Amino acid sequence: MHPLSRGSVHISSTDPLTLPTINLSWADNDYDIGVLVEGVKFARRLIQADSLAAIQARELAPGPSIQTDDQIAGFGRQNAGTVFHPLGTAAMLPREKGGVVDHKLRVYGTKNLRVVDASIIPVQLGAHPMATIYAIAEKAADIIKSGH
Repeated sequence: MHPLSRGSVHISSTDPLTLPTINLSWADNDYDIGVLVEGVKFARRLIQADSLAAIQARELAPGPSIQTDDQIAGFGRQNAGTVFHPLGTAAMLPREKGGVVDHKLRVYGTKNLRVVDASIIPVQLGAHPMATIYAIAEKAADIIKSGH
């Protein structure tokens, strides 16, 4: 839910209609892989619980042929995917830490350009992002109005 791996999005052409180059960097962080492995092992213990016997819980993935930590990690690396709420591509962080926007949502190195969307959130949220994005938009409106 809160990965430490970091991908990137880069402009790949001077043509504005060309899609950017996206490197998701799935599971590039050893801690993320360790969490994944322990999560699978916990889920396996859970479905073996007597209290779940009545519903006949069974494992669908990664499946019984995947047993060792290395096998589970390999399965995770090959099958990890997004939950369709990507964020952090223009993180609000200090520039020296890889940030793209400052605390007033201004893009570093530009004049009069701000980013006001989920891309400024530097870490994955543990909930649906809608309310957080609304709050960012409200704060951005206040920031912009205060400058005029």
